[in-house]
Amino acid sequence: MTAAMRHGWRLSATVVGLGAVTVVTVLALALMWTFGWGWFSATTAELRGQQAQRERVEAGGDYRIAAYEHFFDLCAAVQSKESTIAQLQAELPGADQRRVQQIRTTLTALRSSRASAIHEYNADARKAATTGRFRDLGLPRRLDIEEETSCAPRR
Repeated sequence: MTAAMRHGWRLSATVVGLGAVTVVTVLALALMWTFGWGWFSATTAELRGQQAQRERVEAGGDYRIAAYEHFFDLCAAVQSKESTIAQLQAELPGADQRRVQQIRTTLTALRSSRASAIHEYNADARKAATTGRFRDLGLPRRLDIEEETSCAPRR
């Protein structure tokens, strides 16, 4: 065999070898694409979720402001209901029988609505990883159904 032929065979073997490596690489990448990314996605889901939460909660100025104001709004809603309850109770002694029934019905609805707002405030205040982080430290940690509500921040 001449030197030119040996060189030709080597070149042919190299081309065939590179072709085989290319085919195997393409098949491996195709299998990884089909099966591997799903595994990668499932494996990193927790980390990606935590990062997304951090971005939304800590880096989102709109979220922070809305969460901060949310507690003041809930507290003010509770105080507003308490004020209306007090006014209706003051009206009760001098009211006629038909009005007494209306007042009692309204009082029941207001007390229920007040309790619901208090429960929402308390539940949101316990959300330490999200909304609760932005409650003004001067606002009450929790509201009590049995007590009158004070929303003035304690400094």
